[in-house]
Amino acid sequence: MKRFILLFLIYLLIVSCKSKIERTGTSNDSIPAESQISDTVASDTKPQNAPMCFLSSVSKDSTSVRLQIDGDKVTGELYWLPYQKDSAYGKFKGKITGDTISVEYNYMIEGNQQSEDKIFVMQGDNLLEMGGELILMGNKMVIKQPAKVKVRNRLTKIDCGKLKFPTY
Repeated sequence: MKRFILLFLIYLLIVSCKSKIERTGTSNDSIPAESQISDTVASDTKPQNAPMCFLSSVSKDSTSVRLQIDGDKVTGELYWLPYQKDSAYGKFKGKITGDTISVEYNYMIEGNQQSEDKIFVMQGDNLLEMGGELILMGNKMVIKQPAKVKVRNRLTKIDCGKLKFPTY
């Protein structure tokens, strides 16, 4: 009987030590320590690669951009709404190198589907839309001299919840 009680106490000791090791994360298994759990929860509350939104309003014209950066890949939407003229809305995808974003913008304007190369430059809380002479190559408008582009529009970072994009 003494042997049974001794074995039972040893078993309880092992079980209680094992569960303590699992709770504190000091074992080599895959259960994270409590500090690791809180770090993970804290970092997961802020979504990675969250969209960024930008807006430019000059006179009664406005331009809105929502973009998402994932590594060197960029996707997004651009909505151009000039006062009393036809608007343009479309999506783009491309890449980012340093602070320069090069994309192919596919959009609808005046009932026609268009495709155009665009260059943006990130500058703090601003997104600079660059522009230059465009030429038609195949079915797409391309910038004739990308090295000579100039700032066409300066968009300021804004909360994405404040922007509305059309759905086509």
